[in-house]
Amino acid sequence: MTRILRAEMYGVDHGEPLSWAGECPWTGGLCLGSERGGVYFPAPSGCRSEIKPVEFSSDAINGVAFQGKHIAVTSRNEVEIGMLVDVTDPEKPIISPCEHSFRGGAHGVIAVGRDAFVAPIGIDGVLITRILGDRTIETGVARLSEAPLNFYRLARLGHAPDSEVLACAARRDGLLAFKHADGHLQGQFVQHKFGDSDLVDVCPIGDTAHPLAVACLSRSRGVLLVRNVLEEEPPIELGFADLKGSAYSLLSARGSLFLLTDRYLATLPDLATRFLNGESLDIRADVALMPTDADEIFLRGDRSLLLAEDVVAEFAIDDLLSGLSGRGSVTPRGHNGAESRDFEYSVVETRMRPAAARAASTRGLSFQPERAA
Repeated sequence: MTRILRAEMYGVDHGEPLSWAGECPWTGGLCLGSERGGVYFPAPSGCRSEIKPVEFSSDAINGVAFQGKHIAVTSRNEVEIGMLVDVTDPEKPIISPCEHSFRGGAHGVIAVGRDAFVAPIGIDGVLITRILGDRTIETGVARLSEAPLNFYRLARLGHAPDSEVLACAARRDGLLAFKHADGHLQGQFVQHKFGDSDLVDVCPIGDTAHPLAVACLSRSRGVLLVRNVLEEEPPIELGFADLKGSAYSLLSARGSLFLLTDRYLATLPDLATRFLNGESLDIRADVALMPTDADEIFLRGDRSLLLAEDVVAEFAIDDLLSGLSGRGSVTPRGHNGAESRDFEYSVVETRMRPAAARAASTRGLSFQPERAA
């Protein structure tokens, strides 16, 4: 069965291809990163002010995070920090760069605590960047005391006493979980090794009753669900016979999962909710498949999904879930008078069969004292 879904479309001048998208807390609108290293802040509908575009990098933007009036931007080549300032026109604020000592790129960046950014930098460890003043930036790298692991994708989870918990997809090194407090990674962390699975993404499930629950994605489209990343617990591993292609990204919202491959975006309704409720996952379920050439997907709160396919398409979560598992039918609509585009997607019934539970190989490892970058 084929249906039509309508999305708002966003682009930048000169048709520059986009590689990252997310919400900007400064404007309430979107922040867009381009494949040529630019960061753009299109004004929300009805808003006169606009932050001027900034060329942050020489390569495609793969991460942007905000901390108060500071912004961190990453690419494979650079990690840059900037501060929002007003110069001559308060309606046209600009971003001024902040110097720091780290030289190199990262696989993305997240904001942690009240004054820090954390970025995975592969086998070199984790970059921690602290804001000590408007233009005073301290950087350090946390490495392991044993063999290096491949820190690839980071996710911020819930809080433990006196700290917050981070999870990391570490490619063939499994899922890592560790704590952050006061600009430092704390003590030991937990490694869950899932056989030879090549993990390319991890996301919080986003349930307040289970703040340390995550979903992980392997390159071969396997989804691994973990209830508490700090505990030794066998994951639930799911395979989907009807999904094809190499997996890129995984997101969770409203108890459902959204999986991007190099062929399409798959909407997996209620999967996370069923897992957390202890319900059987050996079921037949509707899955929506939308053909796309996108490289990444992002969430805008829990209300919409952003798909970066040279331009950015924004889909309401309600629309993506409509028509699945008895949720009602899709009604195509435009949003806020913005430019829109129709996408075709097919609803197919698939059989989900959990793989035999494999106990995670779990061990505690310690970070070395952080060294200045």
